[in-house]
Amino acid sequence: MANPLDTKEELFRHLRDFIDRMPSLSTTVTKVMEVCNQPNTSPNDLNRVIALDPVLTGHVLKLINSAYYSLPNQVTSLTRAIIMLGLNTVKNLALSTAILGTLGKEKSQCLAMDTFWTHSICVGVTAKALAAGKNVPVTLREEYFVTGLLHDIGKIPLSNCFPEQYQQALDLADLQRCSLVRAEKMIFGFDHRLTGKMIGEKWQLN
Repeated sequence: MANPLDTKEELFRHLRDFIDRMPSLSTTVTKVMEVCNQPNTSPNDLNRVIALDPVLTGHVLKLINSAYYSLPNQVTSLTRAIIMLGLNTVKNLALSTAILGTLGKEKSQCLAMDTFWTHSICVGVTAKALAAGKNVPVTLREEYFVTGLLHDIGKIPLSNCFPEQYQQALDLADLQRCSLVRAEKMIFGFDHRLTGKMIGEKWQLN
């Protein structure tokens, strides 16, 4: 009897179904993104959304009071924190937190998840530093961090859907000393970049 996942078309269909079943981003995060993408959004508009989510409120206040900002006095007002951080930073904090919360708990037979997320965060930090070096406006640098953080996100569902085939791709890349993208295409007919794009479309990450 033929394996139902023998063909690359079936592999792709199975992957698409898997991504369709993935949980959506929380209502709060979706609303944050919607509000921040409006041209005339004010900190008060964003405050009204975030204030309804105690966890996200805590993340915002924790960030503004972190050593990174080294403020002389603790900030306890959510609105003030939003003003000081900027709408874009708060939006990307909400997005990063939601994605890490959704996919950060995933386990994989093929990927060492601690190493995966450490690498992803390092790429995000490096991308943000490069943006600063290129004098990208401060309000836009968090976009670079999020892009770096999520650059390999497609590996997670791909390795979870097809652990045996994905291990074959990892072994093939090592054996032939080729890129993982090339090895994935040889095994699946597509790669983790396409998978990441599919996740982005599902979550409307534009």
